[in-house]
Amino acid sequence: IQVTGVTEQEAIGNNFLDYVAECSRDETHRALQEAFEGKAFATFEVVMSACGGDGRPRGESPVFLLSAAPRLTADGDIVGVICIGQDITTLRELETKKLQFAATVTHELRSPLHGIIGLSDNILSRGGHKH
Repeated sequence: IQVTGVTEQEAIGNNFLDYVAECSRDETHRALQEAFEGKAFATFEVVMSACGGDGRPRGESPVFLLSAAPRLTADGDIVGVICIGQDITTLRELETKKLQFAATVTHELRSPLHGIIGLSDNILSRGGHKH
């Protein structure tokens, strides 16, 4: 509730996929379907929608690492699915910043080298002689 901004009252009775971002909906649906068929599903990432089931904006789109498993009765009948998740939004943001930083550093290191290489080529093409 704290991470998604969706209250318990808003979530009860609604389809979980209504709260999942479009980019994660197919994989999430497949994982939940397999759990309903009796197969435990290993971890998968789910990007939650910035809007709730009612379409109202909720702010940022949190990212969760979820595991899904069937909920069984004592007789082994499937009565639901249990999902356990961890909020990895901050981890994803840090990874993005790390990649952006690496790209910037790489670009900045290449830029001065282009100038040095250009000047070196110019000096070599003149044969090292003053004109």
